[in-house]
Amino acid sequence: MAQTLVSCILFIAVFCYRINKVHGEDGVIYSRQSTHTADWGDHFCISFDPQFHPLPEEKSQATVYSLVDLSSDHGCFNSSAYSNDTKVKDSVVGVARGVCTFSEKAMMAQRYGAAGILIVSTQKVYPRANQTSDYDTVKIIVASISETDYADILREGPSIDVIMISPKTSRFDPCTIVIFLLAMFCISVGGYWAGTSSVQGAKKPKSSSKKSTRSGEDNRSDDAEDDEDLDITIPKVIIFFIMVCAFLVLLYFFYEYLVYVVIGMFCLAGTVGLYSCLEPLWDRIPWTSRLPENRIPILSHRPLYRNILLGLLCMGVAIFWGVQRNESYAWVIQDILGAAFCVNILKTLKLPNLKICVVLMVLLFFYDIFFVFITPYITSSGESIMVKVATGGSSSGSSSGEQIPMVFKVPRLGSSPMKVCGLPYSLLGFGDIIVPGLLVSYNYRFDVRTGGRCLYFVSTVIAYGLGLIATFCALYLMEKGQPALLYLVPFTLITTFVIGCIRGEAGALWSGVTKQEIYKKKDSSSPETIQADGAAKPEDQTSNCSSSSAGSESELLRKK
Repeated sequence: MAQTLVSCILFIAVFCYRINKVHGEDGVIYSRQSTHTADWGDHFCISFDPQFHPLPEEKSQATVYSLVDLSSDHGCFNSSAYSNDTKVKDSVVGVARGVCTFSEKAMMAQRYGAAGILIVSTQKVYPRANQTSDYDTVKIIVASISETDYADILREGPSIDVIMISPKTSRFDPCTIVIFLLAMFCISVGGYWAGTSSVQGAKKPKSSSKKSTRSGEDNRSDDAEDDEDLDITIPKVIIFFIMVCAFLVLLYFFYEYLVYVVIGMFCLAGTVGLYSCLEPLWDRIPWTSRLPENRIPILSHRPLYRNILLGLLCMGVAIFWGVQRNESYAWVIQDILGAAFCVNILKTLKLPNLKICVVLMVLLFFYDIFFVFITPYITSSGESIMVKVATGGSSSGSSSGEQIPMVFKVPRLGSSPMKVCGLPYSLLGFGDIIVPGLLVSYNYRFDVRTGGRCLYFVSTVIAYGLGLIATFCALYLMEKGQPALLYLVPFTLITTFVIGCIRGEAGALWSGVTKQEIYKKKDSSSPETIQADGAAKPEDQTSNCSSSSAGSESELLRKK
């Protein structure tokens, strides 16, 4: 079974590589007034097809061309823009996109002696040949540029010189190490926290949450520990999946409006996540004063002053990011809020069994592949819906300048034209952490409850890391945004199933282990717990994944 799954994932990866093979490259164009001999001024992104004509890597190797603006015309065979009076020889001609093929525009410019053609477009497009034979016919530079960047170039003056280069791209960007460490931190901490909090909540009597708290303790009533009993079913998972797909499509078409909704949701989720992660440390502060008795519903439980202060501080961090989100340093705050959000989700949302995990992960596995690799063949502009939404934009082009914040982002450190072409950051979506992380947290809870000594937890974390490395390798090979779940889901699920089959626990993993099955004897005098298959196991052999908490929990059971 494992070999079959591995073969399937390799087939999908090769297939996606072939359909997503890059048909063009990104480059940089520099401009200046022809009368100036000073250094080149502003630089802008261009997309070109090196099979027509390659571009040099260094500015010192580039040829200086005069720019002839014919962007009011499409430059096709029936064009009237070209004439004997139009001096386009050895120049780069700017023409509008549309009406005819890129090859036809290039042949027309080449006929009049132009050295290159610059296609002005409202959307990013990689110009390529209409048929393979066109590469043998066209021998000039064929590139495209956005309307806004082209307008900025024309503002240089009536006479403009340009050079075009394709800077050498480093195959390895050190920022991926930071992304990798962030993801591994969230997966490990979130999964570990989910396991320990679940066991503590399961072993604590229900009645304890109803007792009045002492004057020096926080009245949290352990309601959060009962979240494992959430009624998560397969129909609900399917409904959630449909809603996610629908919202992504809406984001693609109405990005300029919905992006602000997502920003507001991120601020709220970041506040809650940061509060939840800092609260255990904050509770160590010896300040036990409470709010006086009042009739305000939200404050009726008389929260501690220190918790109110913590909530205000977390809210302040989120609001500060919201105000300064476009500043150069805002990515640091975004990553902190994002890490807190992911860890909080993993420790709070606990799936009941492996069956639910598999359904959710498989659905999102195909969701990621479809919206990254398949949608370019469906959308009229040839854009990937997932990549376009993640990097900021829609089918009609984004005018808001905002980006979806539900990603980890780290500035690129290597030399790459992607810095100029609108991708100055390496990105990893929160979903690529939360979805496999739910399996990691489930495996850790299974370890703790069945005495697995962290085998499932550690193995799945390692498998996640290997899947992330495979994602980065595919990213460098294809030079395109990758659906990370294409690699992460098989790596983590196959690892879980292989270990479960070897240990003979696949059935228990699949159906889940409930509190009642494990702790049904906790009120008896014998200090033992029940394994997933119903066999008794001495308490001193319980999983040592969290030895410090396991000791206190065992003592609690003995006292009962």
